[in-house]
Amino acid sequence: MGSRKAFDRINHDYLVESLRRFGFGRNFINWIKLLYTNATFRIKINNAISDSIPFKSGVRQGCSLSGNLFVICLEPLLHNIRRNPRIPGVIPPGGQYPAVIKSIFNDPSANTTIKLSAYADDVTTIVFSVDDECATKATFQLYNKASGGKTNEDKTLILWCSDWLDPPPFESKVNRNWGDFLGVPIDTTGKLPSSELTKIVSNVRRQIGIWSNIESSLFERATILKAFICSRFVYIFSLMLVSNNIVDNLQKEINNYLWKQKRPTVKFKTCIGKRSDGGVGLIHLNAMISSFRIKCGLKMIDPVPRVWKFYAYQYCGIAIRPYAPWIWSNLVPHFDDKIYFFGDVAVHTGKWLKEGGHTLINNSEQTVYWHLIYRRLFKQSICYQRNTHLENSPFFKIIHSCGLSSAAIEFWFLLAHYGINTRARLGRNDEEKRCYFCDLPETTSHLFITCRFFNEVYLLLMEHVKRISGLFISREEDTIIYLKIISDIPSRIKQRQITYLVGNYLNVIWRFRTLSYFRDNCEPIVGCVKTFNACL
Repeated sequence: MGSRKAFDRINHDYLVESLRRFGFGRNFINWIKLLYTNATFRIKINNAISDSIPFKSGVRQGCSLSGNLFVICLEPLLHNIRRNPRIPGVIPPGGQYPAVIKSIFNDPSANTTIKLSAYADDVTTIVFSVDDECATKATFQLYNKASGGKTNEDKTLILWCSDWLDPPPFESKVNRNWGDFLGVPIDTTGKLPSSELTKIVSNVRRQIGIWSNIESSLFERATILKAFICSRFVYIFSLMLVSNNIVDNLQKEINNYLWKQKRPTVKFKTCIGKRSDGGVGLIHLNAMISSFRIKCGLKMIDPVPRVWKFYAYQYCGIAIRPYAPWIWSNLVPHFDDKIYFFGDVAVHTGKWLKEGGHTLINNSEQTVYWHLIYRRLFKQSICYQRNTHLENSPFFKIIHSCGLSSAAIEFWFLLAHYGINTRARLGRNDEEKRCYFCDLPETTSHLFITCRFFNEVYLLLMEHVKRISGLFISREEDTIIYLKIISDIPSRIKQRQITYLVGNYLNVIWRFRTLSYFRDNCEPIVGCVKTFNACL
């Protein structure tokens, strides 16, 4: 059942009465009255502000309390549906056996009949006949009359699940193929419709195309992927089974966007790590989907009563029985079938528990996703092997927190991972490998550490570092590029200041070198010094 502007239609008198009936104290109710009694709003159009307009319905948008207030107001509707004998509902598998009920609810006499599923204003009920539909609509109309709500007939849909019995003549629109449940497309067999899957993949590619036209750094693109692109479909993929080919192809699309359709210079298994560990925070789709499956499995074996466990136990009993024997019952059939959602949950959860993963979800611990990344997938950068002091150094973490520009952070990240293509790496002969500023080969160590052309910039860096810390910065790769110098500085503030200096030193040299490359002639070093001073 769909509602029209559900949050905006809650009558304030109904809100207060609902709070009172639920037993909230007088002081709390008075505070709510203070927020909503005689409340007004004003409209601003082209810098012209209207007079105050009173409103006597609706909860405030953006208020952290509004969601809870709406749920309280909706509960009388849900309560009436549950206790209405004309709305039959369904009994889940095993719901008729006291022993099975006790294993889930710890109470063999608990009512297991499922009549509805609700999340915020999205309410789904179960009907078998026209009489069931009429009883359900009558309950909604009573609620609308009391609360000020209004049913959206255009969004009200019946998904008929029988493949051999035709639906009765319902008043509402009937779909026999698929429907939306909490924003997830689902067909009558419980799977993701192929037409909707095609739309999801096309939408991801369209979003990537849009964001590709916006200039952004490597880390900004990783954030865009996580917040704006992947979040649109990972939620659906976490609840539905999708073929590995689809997931792998989407992962390739994501990786190509991250590297702007160029060849990656840092390994994928390094990029998926946290930024503080030398990664980019690039989302790993298979690990993300697997983490959702595992969290579902862990909720299934925890002691909290959940009615969906009746359905899960059938498909998880065989795989999870060694770790949670109470989920097994001879009263219900058990299937070892991976083509269904809970079967896939059983596979992932069983593997997790076999590897020694924790059995309870603890918000204070590292999430399941990051456990999977670091236990199975993440590969530390080779720079940790070549620079042993990095094991106990906050090198990458301090790079991201010292205030450098996104461009400087990205360059330093690539430099630290040996992802910068110098002439010595790309050149095919001695002439092509030669430094722009001297006759030696242009390696990273030469360009940023030993090239005499940049002596003046190095002396300026050394002067600032000595002023801040009193230490002399030696002209060595691990000291400058990998910040070995900060291991002798106890002050976090001074560590960040020196990191900021070194980051700009490296970035300025590379920008100056690149500018010389495009101009085919070397600019005077004074330009590089001025740029470095400007950054400071």
